[in-house]
Amino acid sequence: MPRAPTKQARTQRNQAIRADRARGWPLRKIAKHYCISLALAHRLARDVHIQLPSRWHRARMPQGAPLPPCTAVHRLLVPY
Repeated sequence: MPRAPTKQARTQRNQAIRADRARGWPLRKIAKHYCISLALAHRLARDVHIQLPSRWHRARMPQGAPLPPCTAVHRLLVPY
């Protein structure tokens, strides 16, 4: 029988989920990657705003153009 994850492991997973959502990952990809339900992924990342443009927009940007700075990701990685 698998053991339940510790509180520290859950906290780290939740921070990683929030950081991935800020990077632009869709909720379905997050749920599949972390083996959690879509509802749980949505609950954990519902208040996170995507900081980088989507893949569609990045494909249409000039190659030499830098991506905008991702200033809010550090807020997601620091424990509250």
